[in-house]
Amino acid sequence: MIKIQHENVITDSTSQTKPDDYLKQSSDLYASNPPTIIPLVGISPESEIIYEVNLSVPKEKATEYVNWLMQFTKNQCQTTPGFTLCNVFSQPKPAGLHWLSEEGNSKCYFTIQYHIRSHEYLKDYLKYEQAKVSVIEIDRFQYNIISRRVLRNLFSTSS
Repeated sequence: MIKIQHENVITDSTSQTKPDDYLKQSSDLYASNPPTIIPLVGISPESEIIYEVNLSVPKEKATEYVNWLMQFTKNQCQTTPGFTLCNVFSQPKPAGLHWLSEEGNSKCYFTIQYHIRSHEYLKDYLKYEQAKVSVIEIDRFQYNIISRRVLRNLFSTSS
């Protein structure tokens, strides 16, 4: 657990020094460990899912990131099997995540939701493509992945 930050040196509760790019390393590690889906009885594993990524981007890179993301997500939906739609949201700084306090007011926060035909398509994407994309993105935009999750669409209702 991260406890104190002093001039680019982070220590944990055991007083072990961590490198100043600890959050970046954590983000790299998080990006390489895919989330899992718990199967639900009576719900088809072939039902649509939403793969959601929440991240923070330095404010000075946010406009460039959003402009890049518009083209990237369009390309993902056109070329990645199973990807059908992508929604990108801005959001306020998430509350309740104590380690985000280290970011101060220096970041912009985004949620990216990829609509995918089934979990099998997501598994293939995570296995074959996602890791190389994450490394390029993280290096270029210096963002931190805050959380990822997979949502299964149980049903939809409209008026």
